[in-house]
Amino acid sequence: MTGNDRLKSENRLFRAENRELRQKLEALEGSMEEKIAKVMERLCIPLYGRIKELERENERKDEEITRLKAQINKDSYERLQKQNRNLKNCLNLRVHMTGCLTKARRS
Repeated sequence: MTGNDRLKSENRLFRAENRELRQKLEALEGSMEEKIAKVMERLCIPLYGRIKELERENERKDEEITRLKAQINKDSYERLQKQNRNLKNCLNLRVHMTGCLTKARRS
């Protein structure tokens, strides 16, 4: 066997070995991607559940805030109405007293 033939033979062996190593690498990469996807899914599912719980809790809190704001507005409105009634009563009383004083002065 000549040196050239020996190099060609070694080159064929190296190419075959290289092809085999590439196939193994592709298989490893594929299985790694599958494993990573499974781990990510296993980790994310509980997080998605927790996120949904927190979103529901936020909705309940928003509803409570809206309810409390409405109650405050209602109370404020009622308080203003009461103040207006009191002011009207005071004005009516003042008008009445002014009328009484005017009559008293005339007599």
